[in-house]
Amino acid sequence: MFAGSILDLEPNTAYEARFVLRDPDGAKGATTKTVTVRTRPEPMPAQGGSVYHVYPPGFKGTKAEPSFDCRQTDGTELDIATLLELGNDYWNGKK
Repeated sequence: MFAGSILDLEPNTAYEARFVLRDPDGAKGATTKTVTVRTRPEPMPAQGGSVYHVYPPGFKGTKAEPSFDCRQTDGTELDIATLLELGNDYWNGKK
């Protein structure tokens, strides 16, 4: 079994992926396979659910509301229909 990743793809989009097997000792059988794959769509809150935007401590940029510091504990109860949106650019230092 082999595993790998394909990065920087758009959500909910079909792609054609070509896989090539190379073995210095030689390979038996098919060594190339092309497949059509689809990325998952972006998560959406369940019907009746809420979206909370979570930011790292000390974030100074514009925040989408409702927003929370990742350490905030104000008694807000989250249920299974809640989507927590963690802006990736905010966490990796790009903003």
